[in-house]
Order: sequence, then C-alpha cells, then structure tokens
Amino acid sequence: MPMRKVSFIVSLLCIGAFAAVLQGKDRVVKRDIVSQKSIGEYACGPCAFVNCLSWGSPSLRASVKKIKGKTLEDKVKKLIELYGAKPSEGYAKKRPRYEETSGLTWVDMVYFGNDFLKDRGINWRLKGQYLDRGEKETLGAHLRRVHRRYQKSIKKGVPVVTSIRSFGPYYDEEKKAHFWKGLAGHWVTVVKVQETLAENEKSFWFQYVDPFSGQLEHGTVYFDEARNFTAIKGDSKTFKWVGNRAFLCINAPSLRLYTQDQKWYFRTVITLNYAVYRD
Repeated sequence: MPMRKVSFIVSLLCIGAFAAVLQGKDRVVKRDIVSQKSIGEYACGPCAFVNCLSWGSPSLRASVKKIKGKTLEDKVKKLIELYGAKPSEGYAKKRPRYEETSGLTWVDMVYFGNDFLKDRGINWRLKGQYLDRGEKETLGAHLRRVHRRYQKSIKKGVPVVTSIRSFGPYYDEEKKAHFWKGLAGHWVTVVKVQETLAENEKSFWFQYVDPFSGQLEHGTVYFDEARNFTAIKGDSKTFKWVGNRAFLCINAPSLRLYTQDQKWYFRTVITLNYAVYRD
C-alpha cells in the first residue's frame, strides 16, 4: 500500500477518534420524554417537571415509576390532579395552581415540585429564582452566575426546570406607532450545560428537553452586548417592565414562542426567565 494512502487512513482514524472523544464528553444519555401535545396546550410546566424527574438522579427516576399511570402522559395528568389542583400560591390561593387555559406559573412550579418530593420522602427541596441581572452586576458576571446555578443543580442530579419568555413588537393602529410586548411563555428542562467558560466568554451552550417538540434540543445562552431591550419580570398579576439587558437571551433553532409570526425585519428576543433547581 502506498505510503500516502496509509497516512491518509491514519489521519482519518485520528479524526474519528477525536470526534468520538468529543461526543463522549458532551453526550447526554437519552431517556424518556413526555410531550404536552396529548395533555394540553398549556401543560408544558407539569411535563417539564416530569422530564426533570426522568432525566435526573437515580432516586428521581425511580420516583417516576411510583406515579400512577401506564404512560408518562398518564403520570403527568395524575400529578396535575394531585398538585395542580391545589390553591395557587402565586395567586394568593384564589385559583388553582394549574389551569388548562394558562398552565402553571413559575412560583407555583416550586410548590408543585416540592409537594411531590415531600410525598415521596425525598429530604431536599427545590428553590426558585428569577434569572435577572443584579443592579450592579456586569453582563459577564450575570452570565457566569446563571451558568454556575445550572451547573451546580445538574451535577447534583437535578435538571433545571426553566421558564422562558419571548418578546417582540406590535403596531398600534390608534397611536400609529410600534410598541414592545410579551409574546409567549414556555417551560423546558435544561439537562446539560457547557462545562467551563473562558475568561471573556459571552455565551454558553446547553441541552434541553422540550415538552412542545418532545425532543432533546440544543441552544445557546448569551448576553446581548450590542443592543438593549426590555422584558417582563413577574407574572400576569405582579409583572413589571425591566430594561438594561436584565435577562440573558437564548438562541435555539427549535424554539418558536410566536417569534415565527413576526415580520422578518422585526426584532424578537427569547429570554431565560426563571429557574427551578436544587441548590
């Protein structure tokens, strides 16, 4: 065999081995995923929680098997019945935590999850936190803090149940002007994040389970250094508009959240809103 051909084959083998190493390092072991499609348009929250259990530590995965129901969809419906029907802490107990026409708020997600953990005899509790930037926090420090929050929980075997929100413009016919508004909210489960950040890195990749697509998806979290934007902090009852790049942005090919309905020349933003995690 000519030496040139041998060298070429050796090079290919080396490249293949390198790719295998990278794939092994960044790989997530695939597990069952529950989709919201057969449960309800706004069932992404309870589905994201069950996906957290299914993709979590051995004890969390074992807890899924103990929920009544033949399928994961049945199990989600059972959890909605048990914990979604309880009075909402986010709405001062004036409505159920879960409603078919609006879903589950981020505040109620924490109580929803912790009630489940308590009933299963699991001795730690979930925490919830808005992912907005501190008043004196730099953009880079904000990114690193959020990255640490996700990495810590995931390493403890608890994928982060994450609320995301989208924003875009609309045209007011009466005022003859464009205004900025919230478009949609959604729950996903972040199962893996980039291991380390370089000194001046301004983004990190993540892998997440999406109840809407029913798939393991990929995206990037970043801060928008070039342009400012405003976003909502709070729910429909207590919200306020915050500016100065208060939240980190997401770039993920599979996420829509009604941004696809905007004109091509309109700006849209998808933000990391709220995290439910283990500290």
